[in-house]
Amino acid sequence: HRIGDYASKQTVNGLTFDVPSDFGPFEDVQSQIKVAKNTDSTASIAISERINAEGIATDSWDEEIYAAIVLGGFADSQLLEFSNTETVAGVPAVFAHYTGKNTNDVEVEGYNYYMYYDDGTYQSIAFTFFKDGDSSLEQNITAILNSMK
Repeated sequence: HRIGDYASKQTVNGLTFDVPSDFGPFEDVQSQIKVAKNTDSTASIAISERINAEGIATDSWDEEIYAAIVLGGFADSQLLEFSNTETVAGVPAVFAHYTGKNTNDVEVEGYNYYMYYDDGTYQSIAFTFFKDGDSSLEQNITAILNSMK
């Protein structure tokens, strides 16, 4: 599962990026969120539509707020990295790298980005995979991020 194994560039909710070949199509799972999973369902990419940020910006976030709001849904969660000064696809972003147990008690690892646009909207993208699952997503996370526009 190296970068050469990409099937396609896809555009989802306005973002264009490389998607590993073992991932299925993006489907609506919740209102405003599309998700694609790999064939054995051990990894997923979830992308929201652009949502009104209601005045919140990247510097509104810190580790405590992130952990309280986002990681509250995971058991045994641990925030490994956090930054509110990242850039993804040319826009300011909040970044978090974490581990935790999902609702099925499986240990997962996640890379989550909140991208803040000039028009007052934000968009989230979450890359999640089973810890130690050796997924194409885990191996190519940097290449996927670098392909985003």
